[in-house]
Amino acid sequence: MNTLVTVTCLLAAVTAVRGIDQDTIVAKYMEYLMPDIMPCADELHISEDIATNIQAAKNGADMKQLGCLKACVMKRIDMLKGTELNIEPVYKMIEVVHAGNADDIQLVRGIANECIENAKGETDECSIGNKYTDCYIEKLFS
Repeated sequence: MNTLVTVTCLLAAVTAVRGIDQDTIVAKYMEYLMPDIMPCADELHISEDIATNIQAAKNGADMKQLGCLKACVMKRIDMLKGTELNIEPVYKMIEVVHAGNADDIQLVRGIANECIENAKGETDECSIGNKYTDCYIEKLFS
């Protein structure tokens, strides 16, 4: 999988989001989320290389650890409180990353809503981090 948070959560797409290349969108999500990724990486003792390649479990990172990093970022942007997901911070991020393209914003908001529904019922924050972002990235880039 390509690099991206998340959470961004993060957090976009060549086939799902028309006319925008994947590398450009990934860079925009990373720029938006980096102020929250690095403090979480420090807190969890995760290297910068692993943190900036959050969707790729490599260099010794395991998926549980990456899920915890994603959950930490989600908490920092007020998307995750306990095991409850809040869509508003995601909408804010989508508005920034996809600024000026109303069609993309509408499409990506739909993906975000679907992935929040998909992650409901999870009882572990780290699992929520992985489940939400895996869904988001899969739907955005496939």
